[in-house]
Amino acid sequence: MDECVRRARESGAEALTLHTTDMMRAAMQLYERLGFRRMPELDFEPAPAVTVRGFRLDLSRVPPPSHRTLARRFSTHQKARKRCTNLASPGGVHRDAWSTCLA
Repeated sequence: MDECVRRARESGAEALTLHTTDMMRAAMQLYERLGFRRMPELDFEPAPAVTVRGFRLDLSRVPPPSHRTLARRFSTHQKARKRCTNLASPGGVHRDAWSTCLA
């Protein structure tokens, strides 16, 4: 996500938007921790009973991450990856195990 923010800033963008669904609760929590705000006006329904929810990050209000922050995020990612690898099935990471790791 940091790379997306960096590239958006370099291109002169004022904001970064994304969409997700209710199946991705952990992702929505992550986006909010990173500073994204829910923007219901960006929501849309591609099918009956399926709502795709919009989020927006105002790049002018979010300072660039420090090297310390980036190192901490990388360390956390590596720990989660190791934990998920330990839950992997012989054919690869089982979807439920991966979802559990991300929650």
